[in-house]
Amino acid sequence: MCLIWFSYRSHPGCRLLLAGNRDEFFARPTVPLVWRDGIAAGWDEEGGGTWLGVNRLGHLAALTNYRDPARQRQNPPSRGEIISAYLRSGQTAATFLRQFRNRAERYNPFNLLLFDGEEMFFYASVNDHLEQMAAGEHAFSNGFFKVDWPKTRRIKELLPPLMASGDIDPELFFAALRDRHQPADEELPTTGVSIGWERVLAPVFITSLIYGTRSSAVVAIKDDGQIDFYERSYQHKKERLEITGDRHLRL
Repeated sequence: MCLIWFSYRSHPGCRLLLAGNRDEFFARPTVPLVWRDGIAAGWDEEGGGTWLGVNRLGHLAALTNYRDPARQRQNPPSRGEIISAYLRSGQTAATFLRQFRNRAERYNPFNLLLFDGEEMFFYASVNDHLEQMAAGEHAFSNGFFKVDWPKTRRIKELLPPLMASGDIDPELFFAALRDRHQPADEELPTTGVSIGWERVLAPVFITSLIYGTRSSAVVAIKDDGQIDFYERSYQHKKERLEITGDRHLRL
């Protein structure tokens, strides 16, 4: 994923409520949300693995890449396999991370979010930063966790009011995740790509000729253990945006 917002133990009835967008090149083959080997996720058919998934134990994992072209290596293993490895392990988040951290440098830089039903951790490979999450509302994208970009500030403005009624309406969340507000140039981060690409990548919902938001997801893990996983897929065309798939899995 490239934008993740989550409410951790701060919404009545929910241990975790997460929403986010997956941005990717349109040519990259993808399978929409489906059960595969005990994991509910959308699947990257090129590199393998996934960007967001849950298992039947109520564990969740999500990942974003860290944007810095200078740090990219040729032919590293797919970061998507990290999500699969955690969700298949059955381990607590703390145990998995303790064993995994010494292998993190094999991959191109990433931000990782792990939840095991009881505890939640954020890990950034670029600086080996590990943090146990406190209750509250948080958002991150392709940079450091506590450095707000325009899109993370924007999503933190748009989503919390949607929970005021106590209900979780995925349609309202999907509408917010399609926000295309374009920040001013002086607000944009400097990540090593051109100013043209910084502009393209700045909104919550990204559109361009070759790259953009391929899908949005909303996951609610209730206090009673029930999980609702919603995914909406998109196809970008020159003059319009088409919804190509709506999936809902309940565990």
